[in-house]
Amino acid sequence: MIDDERLDSLTVANRMTVWREWWRGEGVHLRVAEAEHGLAGFLRRCPARPIDDPPSGYAEVTHLYLDPAQIGTGLGAALLAEARRDAKAEWYAGLLLRTLEANARARRFYERFGLQTDGGRHEEPAWLGEGVFEVRYRIPFDADTTSHAS
Repeated sequence: MIDDERLDSLTVANRMTVWREWWRGEGVHLRVAEAEHGLAGFLRRCPARPIDDPPSGYAEVTHLYLDPAQIGTGLGAALLAEARRDAKAEWYAGLLLRTLEANARARRFYERFGLQTDGGRHEEPAWLGEGVFEVRYRIPFDADTTSHAS
């Protein structure tokens, strides 16, 4: 979905400064899941970033990443459920996130949680590459009346 050269350039050393800022930002919440072997996954949530005119009062999941061995175990569902519960408790109007338009697996996962695309579509060639788009998903909490399973 993103070209190999771009992905190969994403080393810990060249990303550390950016990560430090991401984890310290205003209203940032980080959930980390550990397993016996170390980090199993993490989720970062913050107030919605001003990309593509987001709905007012929403929280945003900017990162949800799992160790590949954890995919399908329910860990991602647990992290996303905690993010939704915490944002709702903090009186946000809803939750949104963005994922690569071509990432069918992630899109199905988010849709099982009741998140729906809302027309937001973003291209950032300097970061994602030419022709790679993110689509925005969201769920308003007034419509979030059901329990969503993994």
